[in-house]
Amino acid sequence: MRSILIIITSLFLASHSSFAQQKFYLDDIEGFDQVETGWSTPRRRTNLSNKPISLQGKVYERGVCIHAFSEYTIALDGKTTQFHALVALDDMVANLSGNPVRVRFFKDNVLIWNKDSIAGGMAPIEVNLDLTGSKMFRTEIEGIGGTHHSHVDLADAWFTVGGINPKVYFRTIEKGEILTPPSVPKPRITGPKVFGVRPGSPVLFRFTSTGQKPMTFSVDKLPEGLTLNPSTGDLTGSVTKAGEYFLTVKATNALGSDQRNWKLKVGNILALTPPMGWNSWNCWGMSVDAEKVKRSAKGMVNSGLIDHGWTYINIDDGWQGEARNPETGEITSDPAKFPDMKILADDVHKMGLKIGLYSSPGTLTCGKRLGSLGHELEDAMTYSKWGYDYLKHDYCSYNEVVKQSQKNFYNAKRPYVIMGDALRKQNRDIILSLCQYGEMDVWKWGHTVNGSLWRTTGDIIDTWNSMRVIGFRQQASAPYTQPGRWADPDMLVVGRVGWGPNLHPTRLSPNEQYTHISLWCMLSSPLLLGCDLENLDPFTLNLLTNDEVLDINQDPLGIQATEVKGNDQTKWYVKKLENGDIAVAVFNMTESNKDESINWSDLKLEGKYAVRDLWRQKDLKTNDLGWKGIVPIHGVQMLRLSKK
Repeated sequence: MRSILIIITSLFLASHSSFAQQKFYLDDIEGFDQVETGWSTPRRRTNLSNKPISLQGKVYERGVCIHAFSEYTIALDGKTTQFHALVALDDMVANLSGNPVRVRFFKDNVLIWNKDSIAGGMAPIEVNLDLTGSKMFRTEIEGIGGTHHSHVDLADAWFTVGGINPKVYFRTIEKGEILTPPSVPKPRITGPKVFGVRPGSPVLFRFTSTGQKPMTFSVDKLPEGLTLNPSTGDLTGSVTKAGEYFLTVKATNALGSDQRNWKLKVGNILALTPPMGWNSWNCWGMSVDAEKVKRSAKGMVNSGLIDHGWTYINIDDGWQGEARNPETGEITSDPAKFPDMKILADDVHKMGLKIGLYSSPGTLTCGKRLGSLGHELEDAMTYSKWGYDYLKHDYCSYNEVVKQSQKNFYNAKRPYVIMGDALRKQNRDIILSLCQYGEMDVWKWGHTVNGSLWRTTGDIIDTWNSMRVIGFRQQASAPYTQPGRWADPDMLVVGRVGWGPNLHPTRLSPNEQYTHISLWCMLSSPLLLGCDLENLDPFTLNLLTNDEVLDINQDPLGIQATEVKGNDQTKWYVKKLENGDIAVAVFNMTESNKDESINWSDLKLEGKYAVRDLWRQKDLKTNDLGWKGIVPIHGVQMLRLSKK
């Protein structure tokens, strides 16, 4: 009798165990279409064009297609034992060359599978991973070199589940710690210490200062042809004689004054410091309109951002009309959204700000609006007549003009030569921003087409993976960065973002936001906000108004920081400053707080240095020969070293 009972029990347990271990498909996970992705949304059982998933001609009924960059985490209960998938680029993009990706899988934040350079046309790679005991399973898909074309399939992707079905994990973003103390009521002059303008072009510059209002400004030895408005700090007029003009600027209020040496450089190089401002894309996408732009400009003024050197209000895609003027050939704006482009520019200028536009060298923009192909000179004249100060020229549909097989250095450069020449023929300075995603090593030649800044990557999104991969892969451009020649790793993703009418708080943690701003400042990158300027929470406003951090970005020497130590755990960046000081940023790439220590000899520095914590704006007590401290998860310590 006992033997029979044992046999029955064994059969029951075996049956129960077999029943418990089930196959659960990745495309059945609830919430998967909400995971973090660089473009579009992940697709279940289709590719990103809503066609069947196809790998080397074989169609798969089960699986997902996701864009590079992407990152997601699946929560497990410890009873899931296996993950299986076939990994490859979808046939839809398999013929695109030069767009490889890296796919990595993590079990409880430990890397367990990594494959670099998965390129179009490669056979699917079968993945079988042991997840026994795991609570978290994370996938990272990175576009190598910032590519934004690659669509990655995880075909026939499933888990072996022994308990609760896997589900997407959405982390909770903690409230950010405000590190920077409030500005003092006495004046402190902010913004760039040098400004470039072409001979005879209108000067449009505002001196800025923090401190109690009202404030008055004065400038000694003002060159002939220029006028200063003492109550606003606006400098206007023009200078016909090329050369460098060294001035002293003074800001005064009821509590005191501050003064700064300032240089006006009249010549052929514009944007002598990285542009600082706002761009509509990461906030409003194609839903942008004139009212949103004006409200954003007012937000920059009313929030006080303008007092810290934030200057540009740039309209991205979505402003153009459906057809050119049939009589003149001039580009038109969408009458329902942008009834008068000149009035809009005038309104923004009256607030003490500058304004920019967006176009494409192709027939259409990314959003299928009018491009400039064949109308470059006409458009440049129109932009000048309207009073615009900045043009982002996005490659986009030029891919249809120059097919993949025809891509070479000449064809990559040619459309920007044409628009750069057209802009230089205007009697107004219009900064040219090249947006061609870093192809053909644009940082080596962008200045030769009259460009001032150039994208080096695909589009950024508000995730740690996207920001990390883009930001920490900018070293190739470092030798070429200098005043008027800026590498652009895309816009900032702090505050409320959304790429359309529905906005959400950034998915970057507060520590990651400190890393984001610190890194872009160390890199001498353009600082272009992509958030809702009307609704800046206290943390975001504090993040964007630390003048000591912004001074690192706006340093007149214009050097891009270099990485002196780098691995999966820690990255150290060092940047030389105009006055001989050294900026140092220590980044923690891990999932836990990290103790760090630096000897100045590690940075190839000699002598003793005083150390200032830039985010907290306080001097630190050190042993003169080094620094040690705690760097938080995905966070940064940003220091300024002054030789004693």
